[in-house]
Amino acid sequence: MKNTLHYLKVGVIVFGWALAPVIGEYIIDQTKQLSPFQLSFFRYFLAALTLVVIFFFKSREKRPSKQDVEKIIKEKWHFLLITSVFVSLMPICLFFAVKKTTASSSSFLLNINVAFIPLIAFVLVKEKIKRNQIIGVSVTIIGSFLVIFDNEIKSLDFSLSSFSSSTVVGNLLALISGLSWAIYTVLLKKFYTEDDPLFITFLNLLLSSILLFPIAFFIFPYSISINFLGLVLVFLLAIVSTALAYTFWLDILAYMHTTEVGVIQVLVPVISALLAVFFLGETITFVFAIGAILIIVGLFIVEKETEIVQE
Repeated sequence: MKNTLHYLKVGVIVFGWALAPVIGEYIIDQTKQLSPFQLSFFRYFLAALTLVVIFFFKSREKRPSKQDVEKIIKEKWHFLLITSVFVSLMPICLFFAVKKTTASSSSFLLNINVAFIPLIAFVLVKEKIKRNQIIGVSVTIIGSFLVIFDNEIKSLDFSLSSFSSSTVVGNLLALISGLSWAIYTVLLKKFYTEDDPLFITFLNLLLSSILLFPIAFFIFPYSISINFLGLVLVFLLAIVSTALAYTFWLDILAYMHTTEVGVIQVLVPVISALLAVFFLGETITFVFAIGAILIIVGLFIVEKETEIVQE
């Protein structure tokens, strides 16, 4: 029963995270039902509400005390603001990326955040970088280059106008999305190691949705024309891909072997690419496939040497 529950949680994590760029491309690019800012807001706001429900069903002993809550808000409000900015940047960049590039490319470039973590941890918390981590990061960067400049490499067009194409811009936005998530991960480890991770997640999601609200509806307003399927997908993104996936991720990180963490991190973009091919009609090119394989190999090398602590 315990193993069944574990694999069920892993399945929700992989499927939920793989869905995010696919849902984003369908709602934002293909059907134009919401703007990237609006989808980011609804994703985090509904996920925060879902976490409130999850807290309600937790035993009193497993909930943060009133004193802990007051201490976190009073003493770490500025850190919460900083981390919430990076949490907000992740979906914004991802959902703007899917307007310009494919869900497959976006997913692979988002999920190389694992490779960024050792470099960012070295800069922010002075963690030592191991030799194999450098090798893994290097392999991942080469794979990322192939994915980002897929069309340019196929056509052998390396002109300035080609590099400024919408596809390249979209791929770079997806890369920034992964970088934002990696920075958030390191900051989470630096500032909140003694705090309840699920409660910190809730605060970041709630604060991020508050930051996104005026941007989504007043600064950059966009006409909402969401249909029933779009509504279902938004709730799926918020509840499964965000609230449940993050909750289960925090649960299993406490006991899961780093090799299994690496498998999950690699499976997400692979499943995402398959979903994009079957449901969005995307195609996988030879250059993209080579880049994706290099990213997978690089992530495995980095994961083997890195103990990941992330949301």
